[in-house]
Amino acid sequence: MDSSSTKDAIAKSVGLEGTYADNTLSVAVVHAMLNIIEDEKLCERSQYPGKKLVSVLNNILRDCPANVDIRVKGAVIAVEFNDPITGKLSAEITKNIQSKL
Repeated sequence: MDSSSTKDAIAKSVGLEGTYADNTLSVAVVHAMLNIIEDEKLCERSQYPGKKLVSVLNNILRDCPANVDIRVKGAVIAVEFNDPITGKLSAEITKNIQSKL
């Protein structure tokens, strides 16, 4: 198998095209990185910090009338604040809360 068909076979196996498919080393690095993510269970482990922080935020914001929602994806968290009077999103309330952190 020549090097171009080897590159094509590797690229096809991981669904890479363009820049990465033309570089065998890049494809090998991607494979190694995906193996590390899987072997060290990084996706599963990333869930804990987010869940823990959501729990803490829920306790802190339980009585906050402006708090509308707390969303989490892994360790990425979004907190939504609305004006309790108008019910609309409030950048002012959000900035006020951020300034106290």
